[in-house]
Amino acid sequence: MRGIIFGFGFSLLLGGITTLHAQAVEMQLEQQMVALERDVVRAYNELQKFLHEDTRRGPELLAFESLINVYVEEVLKLYDTFWRIKGATLESQQNIAARCLIFRSLTYLERAREDPANYEKACDDYKKALHLAENNLKEPLLSTKLPYEVWIGSKLYLRLADLLDSRDKNFQMLDCFRMSKK
Repeated sequence: MRGIIFGFGFSLLLGGITTLHAQAVEMQLEQQMVALERDVVRAYNELQKFLHEDTRRGPELLAFESLINVYVEEVLKLYDTFWRIKGATLESQQNIAARCLIFRSLTYLERAREDPANYEKACDDYKKALHLAENNLKEPLLSTKLPYEVWIGSKLYLRLADLLDSRDKNFQMLDCFRMSKK
């Protein structure tokens, strides 16, 4: 009888340790997502500074696009990992992934003139972002305050909606939905 109780107690202890380890891993993954989102915003800010200072477009713009793409792909891999681990994701993880997709979408739009395929990529990312952000938030993701500052020229943006509106990107994004209905 003591052996059964000891075995049961040991399995509870082992189960508790496994749960704590899993929670620590999940916390590290979310911290990585947050750090990568910060990198996406930092690269986007640098891209905007570059575009503001130097109107030439070329390999530099492609380099920024590639860098942001790498960061966003890593965020999406982490998001998928959360999904595989738990079968669900938290709202914060969804929002991080969605914001990163929107920044990549805006980056693609910067080169849409040079590469028309970028417009389609921008539309795809924007649609994915809105789909990810469909949750029970009191206000839509585009209207929530950004966790980081976004500077374009001397103007500070604190919400994605303001960033989209002031640069007329919202009209381009709305066209994505009109085009997909045809």
